[in-house]
Amino acid sequence: SIEVLLLRASNRFDSLYYYNLLGALYLQKKEYPAAKSFLSVVERKSPMDPSMLFNMAVLHYETGEMQTAMIYQNKFQQTSAQIDSHSDKNSPNQ
Repeated sequence: SIEVLLLRASNRFDSLYYYNLLGALYLQKKEYPAAKSFLSVVERKSPMDPSMLFNMAVLHYETGEMQTAMIYQNKFQQTSAQIDSHSDKNSPNQ
């Protein structure tokens, strides 16, 4: 299954990308404890990772934790704004 492949990849390469994917996959399946477990690994290693912040916001929204969802949403928006401002400065039209 896709979960097994992603889990093997995450263990072999210790890449936050795979942990994010697993978190998103379990989030989509509404398996919230598993989703939170994988996303928490990303959060510990990279607390401002945009994918993790977005998925954590969705996770907390889905579980009814609105205040926590808003905290993650705000962090996600701040990170996205920083990424946008960096890409604007590096665009060839500037």
